[in-house]
Amino acid sequence: MQLVKLLGKSFPLVLWHRLRSAPFQENKGQPPASLRVPEPYRRRSARGRPPRPPHSARHVLQRPPRLLAPPRKAGPFCGDGLLPSLVAMPLVVLCGLPGSGKSRRAEELREALGAEEGGERRVFVVAEAAAAGGGRAALRAEAERLLSRRDVVVVDAGNELKSFRYELYCLSKHAGTPHCLVLCPGGAPRPDRSPLEAPDPRQRWDWPLFTAPADEAEPLPLAEIRAALFERRPPPPNQSTRSQPLQAAGFLHRLDRLTQDVLAALMAAQRGGVQPGQFVPVAVDGLRGEAQGLVLSRPVSLAELSRLRRQFLSYAKMHPGDGEENLPQLGSMFLQYLSRNLH
Repeated sequence: MQLVKLLGKSFPLVLWHRLRSAPFQENKGQPPASLRVPEPYRRRSARGRPPRPPHSARHVLQRPPRLLAPPRKAGPFCGDGLLPSLVAMPLVVLCGLPGSGKSRRAEELREALGAEEGGERRVFVVAEAAAAGGGRAALRAEAERLLSRRDVVVVDAGNELKSFRYELYCLSKHAGTPHCLVLCPGGAPRPDRSPLEAPDPRQRWDWPLFTAPADEAEPLPLAEIRAALFERRPPPPNQSTRSQPLQAAGFLHRLDRLTQDVLAALMAAQRGGVQPGQFVPVAVDGLRGEAQGLVLSRPVSLAELSRLRRQFLSYAKMHPGDGEENLPQLGSMFLQYLSRNLH
């Protein structure tokens, strides 16, 4: 039933109505934090007007809205909680202008973190100079190759753009490791480099944020950095960073065949003279139960049924459940889905 409610025909309009009717008084014209879209992926039109509402449930399946989690509580790490027993090798992202001492801070982190655990912990420094030929793409690829649950990766680069810092944050989510951001003050901008977009600790890809001392002789706050890296729960993966489940070809073929048989039975019943409001029994192989069917309140075309079938298949492929064992249940849910959307 949850699947049917999620894919209901009126779900996109209800969601759009919630976004348009949310209270805007508390933040001077800004929507509440729980409904804000992340800045790098916020959709804007050419004239500055908000995008049009989604026109079908298929839009929701392919491009779900990206909603931020509720704001964290005050205090360090109170929103995520501390787990001293959880050991996961993290990602450290350095940020700053050229000449701010990022390479020296990266070496300081490598020596401090590598000396722990009896020297068994490996610390890799991904330098921007080593990936200068490939730009940000080569830097991201090298960090992704080294990132794992066993090693520490320090990205020694300017990372001026918050969109690129968000990409690194998604890498840590995909690997299931914590991450932190270290801002190196000072330095001077260059005409050939992008301007620095200052980190905002209110954004999840810039949190937790640590600022290196302006005096290079002073050490980094290593105790706080260790707590953020090794005693904090890693961010849970979401739909954009989770690997797609592998499915057997036989399961997809049987599910596709089952939904086709259901549509064929409905079209045959309409050609046989079924009137609107009558119960249409559907007897096809693969359905669980004896009295399977639905009530058609109006005549429906094959094109409309095929559109609803594609929407259901796109969601079922992303949530296969128990595979072959879940096929009869998916068949019953497909009938319920058709009943909800054929009004």
